Amino acid sequence: MSDLLNQIQALSDADAVALLRRFIRALGTGLPKPELVQRQAQGIADALSLVAAPEEITSEGDIARSALQILAGDARFRESLQTMVSNAHSTFSRSDGQIEVSDLLAVLQSQVPATGGAMQQTDRTAAAQPGLVRALARHLLRTVGLQPSGTQADAEYPVWYATSRKPLDRANPSLGFGVERDHCIHYGICKVFIPKSHKVGSTGSPWWKRLLSATDDRMRVLTTDSLQVDAFFQKMQQHLRQSNVEDQDAVVFIHGFNVSFEEAALRAAQIGFDLQIKGAMAFYSWASRGSVKMYPADEASVELEETPIADFLCDMAMRTGARRVHVIAHSMGNRGLLRAVSQIAQNAERRSGVRFGQIILAAADIDARKFQELCKAYTLLSERTTLYVSSRDIAVEASGWLHDFPRAGLMPPITTAAGIDTVNATNADVSLLGHGYVAEARDVISDIHALIRHGAAPAQRFGLRLATTVDGAPYWLIGA
Repeated sequence: MSDLLNQIQALSDADAVALLRRFIRALGTGLPKPELVQRQAQGIADALSLVAAPEEITSEGDIARSALQILAGDARFRESLQTMVSNAHSTFSRSDGQIEVSDLLAVLQSQVPATGGAMQQTDRTAAAQPGLVRALARHLLRTVGLQPSGTQADAEYPVWYATSRKPLDRANPSLGFGVERDHCIHYGICKVFIPKSHKVGSTGSPWWKRLLSATDDRMRVLTTDSLQVDAFFQKMQQHLRQSNVEDQDAVVFIHGFNVSFEEAALRAAQIGFDLQIKGAMAFYSWASRGSVKMYPADEASVELEETPIADFLCDMAMRTGARRVHVIAHSMGNRGLLRAVSQIAQNAERRSGVRFGQIILAAADIDARKFQELCKAYTLLSERTTLYVSSRDIAVEASGWLHDFPRAGLMPPITTAAGIDTVNATNADVSLLGHGYVAEARDVISDIHALIRHGAAPAQRFGLRLATTVDGAPYWLIGA
């Protein structure tokens, strides 16, 4: 344990609580808009209440020491904490002027549930671990003058869609969309039910878990409303204008193979809800057949989506008024996105008005050489591009075996490219197939949240460790 962690662990309950309160107050008073601090803190609290266990921690000192140890592991806070621990009368100095209370809360949210990390568990804190997130949230909110929201209520979350699928009934698009490709793109909004029992990374538990828990935590699509293309973008623009300035971002999710329209809507809603996207969460649903047996058909289908995806992304960037448009592609959806972005980059007239925020590529089922050949387009059009890879991804491994060529999302070998951050998510995902970590693994969700919210480089994001390939190329490790 470092000297700073030892000093924190040795603090009495009263001293630990006093130090944490002084630290957060000093952090908050430096912000130009105190009301913004409160709004951000409340939003984090709402999200925390979703995943917190019912147990509570009895010792406020344990809460404070745990929080301080977690914060001491973050380079943004370490030096100031060391000064404050050593000098009871020192104040917190923000050298870069960028740190906000939401940064602090986000660090706690992402790190408390994890094992290890910066927190050094005592017998008492280990025993209280299930309730630590909720207790920390309450303690920190009290410090900035807020009360927690309590148990999260059921919610409805809107997701905006564009799809190349044929409607199940052309006369009534509200019935949804099937598996065949149409000759035009359809637009609209789905409203998705989020139960109060929702857990981060899940769209719903298997039947046997619901039976054992006597709780139905399944998300479900409530309505599917169709819109004409102009009305779609006008309505989204109006929606974004009504949001707070810091929330006027849009995120587009492009799903992978073996996904139905309804499944795409649920996954987009889960990602948007868990990432706390308050602007516009959208998804592009290409005509996947929604069956493992139809892999060749899905390959043929996604090859036809290059231009429609390019058009949709350009429209999102140019017609919505969004502050930034971020893109998340999963699995086979990376094939459509890579070709679409390459098309945009090659068209100088189109590219002049198009710029994206974060481009996030996960479990990419695409030939590694083709990826390296075309991926420069990402660096031309985005603020930052991040490629998440894994060695435990059975789905992408099967694709590599089928094609007899390495896939960009599977390691070894690990795919790296100039201007693109590669993150090894092998240790972050413990699911059976190891393929859904972009939406299901808490560490990855927290990292994507940091990317979208702050656009920080890997070295500035909590929980990433630098590594190098055998050729000396840098990449990053996430997870225990």
